[in-house]
Amino acid sequence: MQKIRLAIAGFDQVGQAIMEVMDQHQDLIIQHIFSRQSKQDFPQALQSLPIHPMEQALHFKESIDVLLVCRGSTEDNPDNLTEYAAHFNLVDTYNFYAKPALLLKSIDSISQVHHKLAVIGVGWNPGIYTINQLLAEAVMPQATNYRFIENEWSQKMSETLAGIEGVAQASVYIKASPQSIQAILKGEGADLRFSDYQERVAYLVLEEGVNPDRIHDQVQALPNYLSQVERNINFVSSDQMTKLSKEAKAGRLIRTLSDNQELTTYDLSLSFNHPRFNQAHLLLAYARAVYRLASEGKSGALTQLDVPVSYLSKHSRQELLNQYL
Repeated sequence: MQKIRLAIAGFDQVGQAIMEVMDQHQDLIIQHIFSRQSKQDFPQALQSLPIHPMEQALHFKESIDVLLVCRGSTEDNPDNLTEYAAHFNLVDTYNFYAKPALLLKSIDSISQVHHKLAVIGVGWNPGIYTINQLLAEAVMPQATNYRFIENEWSQKMSETLAGIEGVAQASVYIKASPQSIQAILKGEGADLRFSDYQERVAYLVLEEGVNPDRIHDQVQALPNYLSQVERNINFVSSDQMTKLSKEAKAGRLIRTLSDNQELTTYDLSLSFNHPRFNQAHLLLAYARAVYRLASEGKSGALTQLDVPVSYLSKHSRQELLNQYL
């Protein structure tokens, strides 16, 4: 079997997670890894991997079928993405762009000219959840959507709180309200607002001797901070913060329709005990899809909404027909 040749641009947590799950994707192989760090900066166990300086990526483009762009900071995107789009079929992992439609249009024009294919902003939310929301809306057009997120880390808010003098560590998580979920499943959620069924919870580790009341007041006074949801601020130890980061990440999409006192519900729940590994599997599945679509002559820029589900699978179309239909 000829394997699909992949490369990773950016060898942080997601990039390293991809390497850890590769043995579960027998049709894929990692040919190259490009990093800003030198090979010697990585743990000994990783130094045997094919790691190259980031600026050498173009030197290896003939041996790469799909590039996984795993650099997720605001400095890396989208400028680096437009450069890669001219030379590689790619899967982009950064799914929090301020203007996704504008970026998609830019990448599409570049990829079309160079006969390359890119899938932009691959993730779970937005991403897989978005696909399921679209499906739910299509089959229940007059129903109401409720989207819950559980233990999703908010990078921007966490960084904002960490910047307050006296705060050693800060993490903000999006959490769901159990009472609201039960109300919705009973058909009693018509008057619920976002602030009623979703909350953001802040956990802070303070520097020694810092007054928690002062920090609490400063957080409350931040402009627009948690303005749509209940403010929930907790002071914890470093050990407690570490345990929090290991809690399962989850989400739930509920779409309900009440008709003649009957309740129809579309209810999807996803829970991830190892979110970075789940993200790695997701990226590899879309790399497989990009390769297949590009092999058929497809070019330009797509989102997860544009990719046929069957192209994500390691199985052929005939195998899928035999197994699932």
